[in-house]
Amino acid sequence: MGHLYYRLKIKLDSPMSIGSGKETETDGDIILNSNNEPYIPGTSLAGIYRSLFDKEKQETFFGYIDGEKHLQSPIIVYDGQCLNYNRGDISNRDSVKLDEYKVAETGAKFDFQIAETGLEFVSYIELDKNHTKEMENAIENIILPALNSGKISLGHKTTRGYGKVSVIYQKKEFDLDTDCGLNCWLDFDMFDDNNWSTDEKDELIPKKYTTDFEIIKIPLVQKGAVSIRRYVTNAGENQPDYEQLTLKDERPVIPGTSWAGAFRHRIAGYGVENQKINDLFGYISTNRAIKESKKSKIYFSETILLDGESKQITRNSIDRFSAGTKEGALFTERTYYNGKTELEIRLNTNDIDILMIKLVYACVLDLCLGYLAVGGLTAVGHGMFELDKNRNITINDKEVDIREKLKGGECTNA
Repeated sequence: MGHLYYRLKIKLDSPMSIGSGKETETDGDIILNSNNEPYIPGTSLAGIYRSLFDKEKQETFFGYIDGEKHLQSPIIVYDGQCLNYNRGDISNRDSVKLDEYKVAETGAKFDFQIAETGLEFVSYIELDKNHTKEMENAIENIILPALNSGKISLGHKTTRGYGKVSVIYQKKEFDLDTDCGLNCWLDFDMFDDNNWSTDEKDELIPKKYTTDFEIIKIPLVQKGAVSIRRYVTNAGENQPDYEQLTLKDERPVIPGTSWAGAFRHRIAGYGVENQKINDLFGYISTNRAIKESKKSKIYFSETILLDGESKQITRNSIDRFSAGTKEGALFTERTYYNGKTELEIRLNTNDIDILMIKLVYACVLDLCLGYLAVGGLTAVGHGMFELDKNRNITINDKEVDIREKLKGGECTNA
């Protein structure tokens, strides 16, 4: 085996937030390098890669320390440096916890920074000449497909659509037992893009599905407006007080947190006990003396709204007794109408009760019939969707009738 290198070009398909531990700009600032640009720490990447294997392979591939015993990692993982950063590619996202009546809980609002969708990073993986074929296969057949299929994502809030990526890779190997291979290796600089130009691999790694996941894709059409609010801070003529949340390129989005909140609220409305809801959607204990948390077993994508139109509307609150306008209640909002999108939900069906899976299907049906709304102003008709009449719901790329899924006794696991 020779000395082996991989060059990974990682593109963000959704926003990414890897925290720095600082709270200077927001409640959760993103990690930056010395040039004040976002990057992906090699430690974060190595930790994600390591999580894909059992304990024995984790130690074999990535090393370990056990008292006086230790093994240096044969797989060297490098930071992901941003290739196309521009000013404005870091944005703030607001989040708030709502009670059962969809009212914000006191002290539960927070904000955090994200790296915008579309940013590209380059990272490297290095294997020395003593690596095994098993390690090479682990990178090409497990790690890279897991990244590219969305099985693993980068940063935090990954179960709510953050940190999803696409990957293209290149590979170089040097046989150090030959003079030619040794000289080429000594002249090789993996950080120089010119050294990779002849080995460009254009094909994306196959987006393989894993047997323990149901991937539900729901094509949706808006029935009116949607209001996932972002407050406008720059003053100026004709500036609204609020506007629909968008990406940097002005495409409106519905974050996975909004979808998760809508589904969680609806399942609670079915009368399900809180413990089962927490088990499905995850939780973080509000009791500081008891630090408990549980990761969500259900994943919601961030969805981009397309083919609609933006409108700016001025509204006022009316006093129900006098029928006159309320003092100080005038506001202007820029919202988005009649767009199309696709929501992706992932369920780890091996770890979820069949009743809870069926309740998720029931929520999907309610969403497609216009009974489940998302976002703000739902009491006045905002946030309603219906199933796109030209497309069907799919589970692992197989078309399904969600009503039949509700009748069945088992879930599909393609």
